[in-house]
Amino acid sequence: LRRIDCVSCGIHHALAVTADGEVWGWGINNASQIHPTKVGIVSSNKPTDKGSFFSPVLVREGVPRGSMVLCGEFHSVLAEFR
Repeated sequence: LRRIDCVSCGIHHALAVTADGEVWGWGINNASQIHPTKVGIVSSNKPTDKGSFFSPVLVREGVPRGSMVLCGEFHSVLAEFR
């Protein structure tokens, strides 16, 4: 990742916003805190396990400059400022 404007770390995941308006995420995605539909490497046989992303994955594109990400234990928030 290049030109990071904002980064936030949760307990087991992190998100970053680039200067190009992309949001990237990595870490454990067990509560869809990185991405609600992408599935990473699954380590259990629970049907709700969304897996883990050991390399950054693109979460969203086209976010306005100055937007921020905030990560908690089982959640993430994208705050877009226009």
